[in-house]
Amino acid sequence: MRAVSPHVMQQSKCERTVCGALAEDERKNCVAKCLSPACFDEHLGNDPLEDGQVDDMRQTRFNACAAFKFRVKDAGWNGDANVSPEERRLPDSQWRPKSQPS
Repeated sequence: MRAVSPHVMQQSKCERTVCGALAEDERKNCVAKCLSPACFDEHLGNDPLEDGQVDDMRQTRFNACAAFKFRVKDAGWNGDANVSPEERRLPDSQWRPKSQPS
């Protein structure tokens, strides 16, 4: 069985708690802000999605940013560290775990 990533777990938590009272088509911005305010500001903040709007490109960029921040945080670094777009594209295999076995 595949483990659920912290990013997906936090997204689910945001959907159930902070944004749970909103209609499904009104939740996207709320969930995005809850999940990663920094990524929301970077990719959606100047022009938030309208209720029910689908913008796959901006949503994909936001998702990549948020997933990266969770990987960074999981590795023990500051999740909101300023990191270049090139560094965000590093494959999982290039990330070091929190502790190396001796």
